[in-house]
Amino acid sequence: MTAAAENIHITQPAISRLIANLEHRLEFELFVRVKGKLIPSDQGIAFYAQLKKAFSALETLEDSARDIKVQHYGHLHINVFPMLSNSFLPSVFADFIQEGLNFKLHS
Repeated sequence: MTAAAENIHITQPAISRLIANLEHRLEFELFVRVKGKLIPSDQGIAFYAQLKKAFSALETLEDSARDIKVQHYGHLHINVFPMLSNSFLPSVFADFIQEGLNFKLHS
């Protein structure tokens, strides 16, 4: 609790209250208290796994927003036979790029 409090610049009692409030709202204990130490409960471990997923999703959204801001979004994956990569593909790319530019100018 002390390290967490120092990390986010609040007091240790404030961290304890925040965790107690969260446990109350969740209606289960995040930690088992044993001789003054906190040990993550099974439910606490499961909750943490879900939190990690949520934060990962938020990071993905931040990356997406940054890409959209600089007009860099989406992915294009092309698989082509080597023979077509030198003859056919360059003209397809040129058409694709030109259509994209025309769309942006007219939309």
